[in-house]
Amino acid sequence: MPARKGRSRHPKSYALNQCALYKLKNKRKFASLFGLTLADLDGLLEKDNYRIFHIASSKPRLVEWPKPHLERLHRRMLSLLQRIETPIYLHSGVKGRSYITNARQHIGLLEVVKIDIKKFYPSTTSLHIYKYFHEEMLCSSDVAGLITKLLTYDNHIPTGSCVSQQIAFLVHKGMFDEMQALSIHHGITMTCYVDDITFSASDIPAAFLNDIKKIIRKTGLKHHKERRYTKIRPKLITGVIVTDTGIRVRNKLLMKIHDGFESLRAAVKSGEEVKLDSLLGRINAANEISGDFTGMKRRAKRYEELKVD
Repeated sequence: MPARKGRSRHPKSYALNQCALYKLKNKRKFASLFGLTLADLDGLLEKDNYRIFHIASSKPRLVEWPKPHLERLHRRMLSLLQRIETPIYLHSGVKGRSYITNARQHIGLLEVVKIDIKKFYPSTTSLHIYKYFHEEMLCSSDVAGLITKLLTYDNHIPTGSCVSQQIAFLVHKGMFDEMQALSIHHGITMTCYVDDITFSASDIPAAFLNDIKKIIRKTGLKHHKERRYTKIRPKLITGVIVTDTGIRVRNKLLMKIHDGFESLRAAVKSGEEVKLDSLLGRINAANEISGDFTGMKRRAKRYEELKVD
């Protein structure tokens, strides 16, 4: 499969130099973009702006969640940054693209290699952000410094902010672009979904992967979880099973749906409250992949009326 080139636009996208933050030299003007005063910004910088907690899972995850007064600024920042036109290889945080469109790019009798960026958000530092706004956005040093302070926690982008995903890509876009250029040169398709980078082709040389890893290390980041799939083997890409002819739902999700129905039946029989949100979310996710789960969704909703099949 040939590598894909070009850029995608949607009606509200614009070039980097059309962003309201581009060449911003005045902190007062920056504040006005967010409906704030300089005193408001000073207040934000002085406050305890984050709620820190862990999400329990097989591997507990630390979450740094901005409090409402800072979250409003982050949401406005996201609105400005997500309109910047995006390269075709990016499938996260882009309207009309998703983890499913990311997986679809690699359908075929192809060899696939996946590489993750290790601790992508904690490894994206204040220096990365300052350099982006000062050297790429061409903001003055004081404005770039102010933005950096407002967008970071403990010297890195926070793990729980709505804008972190967009910032992480933009500040490392040069790295991703370099990997894309190398992929095109070798006739390899590359996609990126947050910190997951996937490559597919009829053959992926070891020398190519070594060069990719050098590009990552040069940026000050690290890679891990490298996974290679042979041509004939089904591939797990961003949570979707990819084959030589299409995509399908992974067994892990199917089992969770099955278990969800078992829990519903038990709740009905015992007279407990029927809770559908989690199950419906999983059914919707499966339906987006294959389109074969509409009937199952109707079946689940019948439990709201306490009717058992």
